[in-house]
Amino acid sequence: MDKSDSLDKKLNKHIEKQAGKTGRKFAEKAVKDKLGELDAKTDKHLAGLQEKLNIGMSKSGLNLLSSVYFLIFLEHIPVIVFILLIYFFSVILSILLTLVLIIVAIIYLVGYILISRFPGMLKKGSLGFFLALLLSFCEAIFVSYLCSVIGEVLLMVIIAIVMIILLVSVIMAKCMKHRFKAIIGIGFGALIAAAIYAAYMYFNDFSWVTIIISYILANVYQAFILIMSMRIIRAGEGEDEGFKAAVFITLCVYKKKIDYTIGLVFILLAACFKLCKKKDNY
Repeated sequence: MDKSDSLDKKLNKHIEKQAGKTGRKFAEKAVKDKLGELDAKTDKHLAGLQEKLNIGMSKSGLNLLSSVYFLIFLEHIPVIVFILLIYFFSVILSILLTLVLIIVAIIYLVGYILISRFPGMLKKGSLGFFLALLLSFCEAIFVSYLCSVIGEVLLMVIIAIVMIILLVSVIMAKCMKHRFKAIIGIGFGALIAAAIYAAYMYFNDFSWVTIIISYILANVYQAFILIMSMRIIRAGEGEDEGFKAAVFITLCVYKKKIDYTIGLVFILLAACFKLCKKKDNY
């Protein structure tokens, strides 16, 4: 009888153990099935959203590059506003801009470090929007500071020319779609920047040697920015296309801001050469 009871106990334990394993397997299978259904629904939903996005883009003719150029075009609007303010309130705003310029330079530097070192920060939409808004006004202040060197009217003419060129780039990017590569736009920008520097120096009686050197330096700079931009984009290969697009747009906007920095250096050098030339004449 004792042996029978012992055998029953062992059998019951074995049954309980097997039942536990079987129940756990059924539970795991049920969870996996539910997760699979959820993934399928999510994938279907995302695919639907992607399809709607593609339809919307094809209807409006939008693409990444045209959006980039249009975004940079919009960023020039506060620049024009600030230049007009300086034109009417030159003394007060010139003093303020001189003080703010240091802060703006720090913001540019910190922002570029954050984007290049921690691109994941762009995933936060509110932070990206705040950064874009802040940099838009910083750009306006920074570019307006050039008024003290070359004058408000001349700078407004240059900005207006750049805005027209950007609008032409938007149209070209829309019409050519995928045939309009990033390197075309950046090369186009290099030619424009070099042409502006050359025209400024030419009409201020600078030698052709200075103009050619300026042209070469401008194009070397553009090539460097292109290489660095593509390097950062390639570093995020595991990310989705929307995230890559956000990184690329941000880099293009930063490229434009660095353009202005280089432009300031060229214009200051031109002003120094001009001043030295006047002293020699005296």
